[in-house]
Amino acid sequence: MTLNEQFITTILMIGSGFFVGMIFDSYRVLKKEIDLPQWIVFIFDVSFGVFSALFIFRLLLWSNDGQLRLSILLTFIIGLWFYYITISKIILKFWSKLYHLIKTIWVLVIHAINILVIKPVILIYKLFISILTFLFAMFIPILKFIQKLSTRVKQKAGFSSFLKKLFMRKKN
Repeated sequence: MTLNEQFITTILMIGSGFFVGMIFDSYRVLKKEIDLPQWIVFIFDVSFGVFSALFIFRLLLWSNDGQLRLSILLTFIIGLWFYYITISKIILKFWSKLYHLIKTIWVLVIHAINILVIKPVILIYKLFISILTFLFAMFIPILKFIQKLSTRVKQKAGFSSFLKKLFMRKKN
């Protein structure tokens, strides 16, 4: 490995330690804020480890043909340590505030949809039902009156009794 490859590998490993630390802090904030079942947390933990390892080995493959040495591992740990002593607290606050901002915006959007879409639809539905109920209540007495009037007319005309007598004779 040439001196140039060693320098590039060292810088990349310090930077990747810094980057993995930043991604881990964002993951920690999300894990703290979102209450997930333990089995999902386990899957996310394993996925984070696998993707971090793939990221680091991809960088190593690019910079020094994938050679992993103790010094390279130590430079990654130095990058991670440097991240945690310098800006980890700032990044944690940033991710936490960003999460709360997104959560607040989401609640406002849901509330706006509720006020602008859902409640008017429910109001129109209730208005439609009350108008139908009112019209039905208005027509029931009229229908009862028509039914009563028609039975009186049938009885006076004698048509229904004539039909009854006619059909009764045929059966006998």
